[in-house]
Amino acid sequence: MAPLVRMRALVSGSRDGKKWPKPGETLEVPEAEAAQLIAQGIAEDPAAGELAVAGAGEEKAVVPAGNKSLASLREAARAEAEQKAEEEAKAKAEEEAKAKAAADAKAKAEEEARAEAERKAEEDAKAKAAADAKAKADAKNPPKSKES
Repeated sequence: MAPLVRMRALVSGSRDGKKWPKPGETLEVPEAEAAQLIAQGIAEDPAAGELAVAGAGEEKAVVPAGNKSLASLREAARAEAEQKAEEEAKAKAEEEAKAKAAADAKAKAEEEARAEAERKAEEDAKAKAAADAKAKADAKNPPKSKES
């Protein structure tokens, strides 16, 4: 048997060729549609009756129990949205951490390459200076020939 819902709002138009019931009247609908109507606040579960809910200060408001289902659905949707936002923030933080690690690794590799190039340039300069000094010394003191 399909669930009954009690209409809370006036809906214009027709449903299955019939006018929608007036507020307070019940309607038999498929379970998914009942959940949707209750979630939208258009209908409520007639079996739930009424609940007293604490309001501001000492006042109490009588709220149809269908609102409890709607409130529960809203709370679930809010919690789901918060969880999704937290997951997205975590994923973004992980991406940023990976990007930072990659940038740090690249900077370290570039620094190591620069240091290696400087070391090589220094070695080449020392080798050239040594070769120049030897050539200068050879020019001042040419090797003596064995003929003399």
